[in-house]
Amino acid sequence: MVQGNRWLSAIYISVEDEQSRRQNIFQFDEELLRQKLAVVQRTTHLKSEQKSIPKSNPFADRWVAILGRLVSPATLLPHRPPKGSQTKNVPGNGFGANGSVPVKLVLLATYKLN
Repeated sequence: MVQGNRWLSAIYISVEDEQSRRQNIFQFDEELLRQKLAVVQRTTHLKSEQKSIPKSNPFADRWVAILGRLVSPATLLPHRPPKGSQTKNVPGNGFGANGSVPVKLVLLATYKLN
């Protein structure tokens, strides 16, 4: 629940915007990332770690560290589907399809971990 309305448990990830292009390139601490990944991997497993899905598959799940800037409207207005005399969708002011995601992450840097 956000501001009394139900929202997706998701983060919309967007490409760089003008402000993020002006930022310096971020250097990830690879050893620290590997330590943190080991902790996460104790409880979270990727579906494509199965042997039947080749790692060369561009749609395979992969571990990636991302750095970005979180953005969200100060007041979120939820998506409203058609109901009664209202025959059209009213998109929310969030992100993604129908403005239904409450926050977006503007990517500044990524680091592939496998």
